[in-house]
Amino acid sequence: MSTPFLLRKALSETEAPLLIASGGSYFFRSINLCNAHSAAVKVTLAVTAGRAFAQQGDFILYEYSVGSTDIFVVENVLVPDGHELRGYVNAGHANYISVVGSGVFE
Repeated sequence: MSTPFLLRKALSETEAPLLIASGGSYFFRSINLCNAHSAAVKVTLAVTAGRAFAQQGDFILYEYSVGSTDIFVVENVLVPDGHELRGYVNAGHANYISVVGSGVFE
């Protein structure tokens, strides 16, 4: 049975989990990346099998520069059972990017 799920987080300069590994899968129809800063901010998101990026089984979802006061949408994101959604921003831009996703937990 699917349960609605809302993800709301602010990204920091340190790679951190946005969703920790759990006993089920998450599916997001869309994840909005909102930039509240007056300059572009580089954002990196990944679905990881481990506790850090660049390990076997990782999938980089998005690595892009989100423009000043822009909203960027990442669509159809699956975070399988036992995986994490992790992310960070470039140095000097902590807490300028908010992540909002609407999805389901199965």
